[in-house]
Amino acid sequence: IKKHQGLFYFDENFRSCSINYHLLGVKHSKFMDINEIVYEILKENLISFLDSDNQVMIFVHSRKDTLLTGNLLKKAVNINKNEDTLLIKNRFDQIINENENLIDVNSLKDLLKKKIGIHNAGINKKIREMIEDMFKEKMIKVLVSTATLAWGVNLPSRVVIIKGTKIYNPKVNSWVEISVLDLIQMFGRAGRPQYDKNGVGILITFIENIKYYASLFNNNIKIESFFHKYIVSLLNAEIANGIVCNLSM
Repeated sequence: IKKHQGLFYFDENFRSCSINYHLLGVKHSKFMDINEIVYEILKENLISFLDSDNQVMIFVHSRKDTLLTGNLLKKAVNINKNEDTLLIKNRFDQIINENENLIDVNSLKDLLKKKIGIHNAGINKKIREMIEDMFKEKMIKVLVSTATLAWGVNLPSRVVIIKGTKIYNPKVNSWVEISVLDLIQMFGRAGRPQYDKNGVGILITFIENIKYYASLFNNNIKIESFFHKYIVSLLNAEIANGIVCNLSM
């Protein structure tokens, strides 16, 4: 690719709402479990940004961790009850009455009392949509979600916190660093153009990874397309859908 032809460069100037990035490094300790350290850092940053206007979106990397993190934060968050609390209860009760065999509704209900929502692919679709609407309407202050919410859903937040950068990859049966593309998508939720001049993106990772992610935010890491690796599967899908019917197309 020629330097000034065929190469597109998009920086923060293209965003309607710029992002202030914060990198927080976690160091192993003999006296404290690493998960407890991460939680304390998460709690401290959540409380510092959680005021009357701000909303915070927290990304975790497993369905189980959405509920676990929500329950941990429930003890730390102190939000006064108001008319929104009753509206949340009524709307949630209505969803429960309209849908049978819902799982873990009591856990979700307890979190919503504190204006904390959780979102992952394992939750009933009606409840997921209700939580998305409540967050848009600023009824929910904190939303703990997996990366699925970062793709295809227009749900911005004043503050985005990414809790950890290790995800499990079943292909290699091991924990690996999160992909650059997922990271960009998650931080893309930071900043609400209609409310904020800028958003806040906070990344919690191991201290040895700070240099790598700092270079990423300084645009020193190239993002290359992997389209060529999957072109055969994509072409077969187009043929199966009837979009591609012959060689001339």
